[in-house]
Amino acid sequence: MYSHAPPTLDVQVPVMATRDDHVKVTGTASDGEKLLDVQIFVGSRKLYYKSNRDGADAKKAAFEFDAPLRPGVNFIVVIARETPDTTSRRVVVVRRDGAD
Repeated sequence: MYSHAPPTLDVQVPVMATRDDHVKVTGTASDGEKLLDVQIFVGSRKLYYKSNRDGADAKKAAFEFDAPLRPGVNFIVVIARETPDTTSRRVVVVRRDGAD
């Protein structure tokens, strides 16, 4: 029986296409055992890291991040880790359009 599951991730991004140079990424990460940390990448750049080692709740963490967008397609990857080997990830694609 499989009794060990990776963290659950709930990620919200208000738009999938925008003319703004940033977008707000919010959400929660939780795990039945413990939550180690949350990381957010925009493309290949790690721009957000939140350790949960001294968090108020060892099994849950909320996050809010203003992700910078480059023109064109942007891949925003949110990763929650229980251990270095037990992770969950969600990928959100946001397109930044030009002024015209």
